[in-house]
Amino acid sequence: LRLFSDLMDSNSDTVKFSRAMTLLEYLASPDEYKNWKKLKGDIVAHLAKSTADYHVMCERFRNLTSKEDAAGAQIGLRTLVVHHGRRLQDVVPSQKEREKLFLELWQYCYSVLYDLVGMAGKTREELKQYRKELRAGIGIENE
Repeated sequence: LRLFSDLMDSNSDTVKFSRAMTLLEYLASPDEYKNWKKLKGDIVAHLAKSTADYHVMCERFRNLTSKEDAAGAQIGLRTLVVHHGRRLQDVVPSQKEREKLFLELWQYCYSVLYDLVGMAGKTREELKQYRKELRAGIGIENE
C-alpha cells in the first residue's frame, strides 16, 4: 500500500509511470526478481475474465513493458522510460492519453491489491496456487 501511495503522490508523470510499473512488479513477485515475460501472467490472472481477454491483456502488457516494432525498434513504454531514459511526456505526448494510461494502470493495481487484501494471512504458495486457479478458471494452462 505504501508503493501505491507513493505512486499517487508522485509529481511527475514519468515518475508516476515508473512507480506504477514497480508496484505491478512487486505485486506479481514480491520475493524474487522475474522479468516481465514471466510477471505479466501473474498480474493478468487477476484481471482477465476469459481466455481471449487473457491473451489481449498479455499483449497489452507487452506494449506497456517491452515490445519491438517491425523494424526492431523498442516501443514498449517501460523499456523506453526506465532503460532508455525517455520522459513519459515524450513517449505519450497527449495529456489525455497519459490520463487514460494512468487510469488503466490504477485499475490494474487496484484489482490485484483488492484480491491480495482478501488473501491477508495466506502464504506465498497459497497465492501462487490461487493464481493458477484463476488461470485455470478461464482455460489458461499454467506455466
